Amino acid sequence: MFGINKSNSLTTSSRTATYRTGKFIVHLSMFYISILLMLGYSFGSGDMVEALSLITYQINPDLFSSDLYIQSMTSELFNERYLYILTLGLFQNHIETWAIVFHAISSLVLFSGLYKIASLFLPSRFFRWISLYIMVVLLNQINIGGNELYYNFIVPSLPAKAAGAWSLYFFLREKYTRSALFIAISVIFQPLVAAQLLLLHLITLLVNLISGKMTWKKQNNWSFMFIIPVIGYLALLSQYHQAVDLSSSDYFNIIRLRMAHHFFPAHFGLVNYIIYAILTISALYYFYRQNRTLFWWILAIIDGCLIYIILIHLEIELALMTQWFKSTIWLEYLGVLSLVAMINERLMMRINMAYFFSGLLILLSLIIYMKWPPLDNKPYEFADSWMDTYEVEIAEAAGDLTTEDAVFIIPATNSTFRHVSKRSVFVDFKSISHNKAYLAEWAYRVNLVYGLDHHADRQVGFNSIPYAAQHYANLDAQDLVQLKKDFGVTHILTYIDHVLPFKTVARTAKYAIYEIKPTDEDFD
Repeated sequence: MFGINKSNSLTTSSRTATYRTGKFIVHLSMFYISILLMLGYSFGSGDMVEALSLITYQINPDLFSSDLYIQSMTSELFNERYLYILTLGLFQNHIETWAIVFHAISSLVLFSGLYKIASLFLPSRFFRWISLYIMVVLLNQINIGGNELYYNFIVPSLPAKAAGAWSLYFFLREKYTRSALFIAISVIFQPLVAAQLLLLHLITLLVNLISGKMTWKKQNNWSFMFIIPVIGYLALLSQYHQAVDLSSSDYFNIIRLRMAHHFFPAHFGLVNYIIYAILTISALYYFYRQNRTLFWWILAIIDGCLIYIILIHLEIELALMTQWFKSTIWLEYLGVLSLVAMINERLMMRINMAYFFSGLLILLSLIIYMKWPPLDNKPYEFADSWMDTYEVEIAEAAGDLTTEDAVFIIPATNSTFRHVSKRSVFVDFKSISHNKAYLAEWAYRVNLVYGLDHHADRQVGFNSIPYAAQHYANLDAQDLVQLKKDFGVTHILTYIDHVLPFKTVARTAKYAIYEIKPTDEDFD
């Protein structure tokens, strides 16, 4: 008569869990929308252009027959973008729509994973979300590896880090098979993210086993079912990248010329180092008391950075290939988490998150509507609004007014031309592969077109762009005729104030296209 109805109890518990899950999904979605409003959304330029060009090639393999980047990336099955391109290219005819959907899925998975990590240390839901806002918004573009945890456009590392966040969460929960599964998902999109996480997990596990903090259980053996294929895939990629001999000096100089902000600590910025030092000290102090596994995990990142600095000073290629400083993006979040956790220990704030997010979304929408700073210049490139640029305008003209076998040279700052025009590019500063054969040829052509010699002692990385622009603007008819004779370059895209004695194919308010058509005497 007075017994407990277990069926009703289970039903109530199930309804409560469903309600909490539904509420969290609503809050997560509102958080994502607020991030879109704060940071905007980009499409069609920057780091997306390489993927979009490869998808264009998938649709029509007859294109880009003389394009250095496309031909290099598609010459072998295994490259660092292959599986990501397959995913991004699932809906080729609706790429703008699929890109934002893919971005939303990746972002929601990332944010939920970071939130779950925060839930292990922060009792307050409000502070969990605040830790994400600090990391994603306040510390945006503060890094010491040229890397962000979140991007406002779809790139390979975004879904890879989304899976990586869940791998770390399950690793901390000692559910190693699930952690390994998410590493296997991560490697599909960005092998480097997966490789770094795998190494950090293995080092931390080894420390815990040696110190007796944990014992290996038989059920954990299932994790090898995912780890072994990951290691095999990484080995194949390494073989692909190292297939051609290139001296260590040349390899280092080419990487320094194009990607110093990713590889060389001297280019990371003093302010970034100061902020990271604060976050690192906070993380070590807090997690030494709260979670020794994370403490050792963080120490592995730091020690790896010190080893990396020494080895690249000695020009050891293997160290450079790890891009180890990119792993500090996880250290950045854990540092933020530790600071917020110490605040949360002393301050408990009970705030209705539905009201908080609703008020924030209304405020952000008002700021955008009124075109107030700092949101007045954010990109909101949804649907086809990304096409309203001078770069897209001239690229479309190139596609309409030239044949498919045309070969262009383009300014170093232009990153949309190839995939919009559907025309081959002799070389461009933006598109890069870590394959040594590509790097050697890329460096040779970059010197021809932009005057950037990787042997020379001058500005590198983004700082070399002004020099490249100046050299490009001074290319004369003789230089271009030589490119035509030696390499079959047929057209030049340049700025309108760069006047050349060739036929004008197209002209806009900012750009001009010339057909390089020398006289018979020029070939004598």
